[in-house]
Amino acid sequence: NEIDSDGNGLIELEEFIAAYQKKDANISREHLTKMFEEADIDEDGTLDFDEFLKVSKMPNLLAELSVKNRDNRGLVQVQASRERYFGEELRKSVPPGVNSMAMSQSQHFSMELYES
Repeated sequence: NEIDSDGNGLIELEEFIAAYQKKDANISREHLTKMFEEADIDEDGTLDFDEFLKVSKMPNLLAELSVKNRDNRGLVQVQASRERYFGEELRKSVPPGVNSMAMSQSQHFSMELYES
């Protein structure tokens, strides 16, 4: 009832933003709007009790929304790792005539030993 200021049993966006900004004034409207839209499963522009309950159990949602490297679809863009995978140098140094399957099996065996 504290959040539902008009008492209609639903939480509108402005009520949602006001309630969260009382709790933490540093949360931006943009983040709260995204959080609200994520919780509004039926996309009716309001949160019913079940939808609000789900959003209240999303503690990391704000941290996830604060990622800066999102594209226009909202997907996080990451750079490919430059780390070398286990056995990469081994495969590059395979002598001519050695079966690549034998190298793959050797790499698998080495990984099993390494992990044990």
